Amino acid sequence: MSQLLIEGFKYGLDRRKSRFTSAPGTLIRLENAHITAGGELEKRKAYAQYADLPAGTHGLLGGGETIYVFGSADLAASVTAKNVTYHRLNPGTGINMTEVKQAVLFDGKPFVIAAYDDGIVRYWYDGAQCTGISFTSTGTPRTTAQVATALADDFKLDDITVSTASNVVSLESTDAFDVSLRVRSSTGDTLTGVLSSAVTQQAASAYGGAQAEAEFRILGTLEGYVHGLSVNSTQLLVQDKTLTDDSGTTYATAAIWCQDNPNFTAVAVTDAINANTATSGYEASTYLDIVKIRPTAIGSAINGTPVDYLVGPRGAPTNASSGVDMTPFAGGEDAVAAQPQITEVTVSALPVDTYDAVYEVQVSRDGGILDTASALHIPNQQGHSCTVFKNKVHAVNDSILYTSALNDPSAFEDDDTASPPVIGSDAKNVADNIGGNSNLYAVGRYQDSLAIFARNSSQIYFVDVDPQNDTLRQTLDYTGTLSPNAVVPYGDLDVFYLSGSGVRSLRAKDSSNAAYSTDVGSPIDDLLRQVMLGLPRYDIERACALIEPTTGRFMLALGDTVYVYSWYPAADVQAWSTYKPGFVITAMTVFDNRVYVRSGNTIYLYGGRSGQQYDAAKVVVETPYMGFSDEGAWKMINGLSIAADGEWSVTLKPDPSNEATESYAGRLSGVTYNGPGFHTQHRTTHLAIRLENEQAGRSRLLQMTFYFAKGQSR
Repeated sequence: MSQLLIEGFKYGLDRRKSRFTSAPGTLIRLENAHITAGGELEKRKAYAQYADLPAGTHGLLGGGETIYVFGSADLAASVTAKNVTYHRLNPGTGINMTEVKQAVLFDGKPFVIAAYDDGIVRYWYDGAQCTGISFTSTGTPRTTAQVATALADDFKLDDITVSTASNVVSLESTDAFDVSLRVRSSTGDTLTGVLSSAVTQQAASAYGGAQAEAEFRILGTLEGYVHGLSVNSTQLLVQDKTLTDDSGTTYATAAIWCQDNPNFTAVAVTDAINANTATSGYEASTYLDIVKIRPTAIGSAINGTPVDYLVGPRGAPTNASSGVDMTPFAGGEDAVAAQPQITEVTVSALPVDTYDAVYEVQVSRDGGILDTASALHIPNQQGHSCTVFKNKVHAVNDSILYTSALNDPSAFEDDDTASPPVIGSDAKNVADNIGGNSNLYAVGRYQDSLAIFARNSSQIYFVDVDPQNDTLRQTLDYTGTLSPNAVVPYGDLDVFYLSGSGVRSLRAKDSSNAAYSTDVGSPIDDLLRQVMLGLPRYDIERACALIEPTTGRFMLALGDTVYVYSWYPAADVQAWSTYKPGFVITAMTVFDNRVYVRSGNTIYLYGGRSGQQYDAAKVVVETPYMGFSDEGAWKMINGLSIAADGEWSVTLKPDPSNEATESYAGRLSGVTYNGPGFHTQHRTTHLAIRLENEQAGRSRLLQMTFYFAKGQSR
């Protein structure tokens, strides 16, 4: 008996290849777990509820002695959780904070960039508004018609036409599609009754219609002739002969003789009809003793119309013979021109006192997402990112890099008369270095410089305490970010960020320290790109990330998933995995060497207060299809042993041509090499398996071994 040992999982989640061609030891799915420094698979810890916050608070920032949250209303008395402090940042009566765009610590005090419902973004330090820097309003709350226009403008669809009329967005395509809607506040609360959709016209392919058909059956009892057949007075037969009946009346007739075999008579009638088609507009075919008569024209108008006939002996022709059965025309269908599906999305008024709504319209087809459009109730206040470096706060917005005064982030303009003097502030247009007129979205530390990001480009900028000595060191085209809170220094030499193609890293190429963008996230690029396709730009801009301080793992929260990178170079471990916390994370921070996250108005503590709390979240592990080093040969799969902590259910997938084919194999616990294991009999060339663990508490999967007998090659 042969065996295949999977001795670890140091490669983690890897979607660069198909499930059929990925190497053994990589994983197609790794959910609610990560890879340890030893290359083993370990369940994530719990996201334990830590504190509830009142509505109207925003952001999350870990400080030296407390966790800060922010808002414009008087809510200090309502924020009562241990180690949570509320900072009120109120620019004036009737102005409401809608979002914290970014917050950092300077000298242990919060520097905050916050957006408000008057369309203005404001900078604050230690509870006071910064001087020397101001921004104009991007616009007051949009009307319903303006929201509709913004949604239409955000769509990027190839075969669906988008248009607007007042507060209605119309989507039109010749192929059917589905639309889903959502309106939510920045805290994630769903707002109902604001968006609605209706299919006003179903998609239909062009249809050429169908001919109607009548039946004229000649029975064996019919004697004499078939004199004539007509439809609505149109004669189907050429009546080029005359006969006289017993009363002496002369009449025109086709004079088709009724033979002893009615089938032969039917053929004769059919031939006569077809000989006159050009004149009559009717054609015929024969089945036994039945003449099937059809108009050459397509349509339903003739349905129900009878075929009139004149049959019988020469002296007594009749239109009511018992020797004939007649079935009127039926089955005619009109031609239909192709028509597109039209779906209309209507924007209604927001609930009163709602300022931070996000409208979302997602379009899909056959289960696959085509695009997601989003619009903000207040026009998007783009950019606005900051970092602390060399005793200054550096911030970007539009195309400008703003620098605070030295040791004084409350001032963005010099004042030589102050005591001590306020010096070192600056504002310069740096977008000209990357083509000009580019919106800057993020700024972060990179070695002894700043990394400044536009959407599709970036630059390395050396900054000095004297801004006159600032120097552009390098530009990098075709790599950038929309997500300022997902720009994270990683170690001494890297900056991780979320680009449009996945997670990337700025890293020094050689001793010159020239930066280049590495594809550190390539194992999950396809996964992330598909996820981002289904998310509105609003959510992508608000992705957030940090480094978990005790393990050094990079954690990126995007949508309802946390993407985790475990990197231990000495052990050759570079492994991605995913967490599903059960909610959408809107902010992340580190406080007291622990990770805190925010969703809606709730703060969660990763690992709970003990740091070792686990929940019953389901761990899911799926392998690629493994050919056991001989892809062309049949194998008889006989069993599986594992080394693990906790109980794992095992499902076999023995058919690589049909991934839906599964066979539940049983449950394994602990180390099963000495038993009890499980035995199975599956004949296949390739095998994939899924293992699941739903127990509360810590669980691990260390290694596994497959037992099989090799058969003949195909």
